[in-house]
Amino acid sequence: MPVGPQGSPDQPTTALVRDSSLLDALVAGVADKAIASQMGLSRRTVQRRIQSLMTRAGAGTRMQLAWQAARRGWL
Repeated sequence: MPVGPQGSPDQPTTALVRDSSLLDALVAGVADKAIASQMGLSRRTVQRRIQSLMTRAGAGTRMQLAWQAARRGWL
């Protein structure tokens, strides 16, 4: 698991900071296609970034990702 600036796995890494707007949209219930359009990315890139975030958070579902992101202060 990546370690944040203070050495705590709960601190956001550079990649998580970059994806904060993606997390915000995901938690708000915005569809992948709309997130992609807003961020100027392909839908597949959005899906890959979400999957990567899920892996980092140890989440099996998007709902678990949202919960973990809130718990870890990523939002």
